[in-house]
Amino acid sequence: MVPTDRYLLLTGATGLLGRSLLRDLSAAGRRLAVLVRADRTNSAESRVDDLLADWQEVAGVMVAAPVVLEGDITQPGL
Repeated sequence: MVPTDRYLLLTGATGLLGRSLLRDLSAAGRRLAVLVRADRTNSAESRVDDLLADWQEVAGVMVAAPVVLEGDITQPGL
């Protein structure tokens, strides 16, 4: 049994593999924190919100929103 007070940290949540993991882990009831880069036009949170909205619109899939942490693992000090 997975403790319910812990979060799983997922990097790359907006990429090809990461978005599948985000969907599947959320559907399995895991509490997630995702590390996402902002891009030139969208904040990290906006990028994740757009992904969740796409799933709901296209597939009718509703998943719990993760905690979004803005960051870039390629940057020094992260």
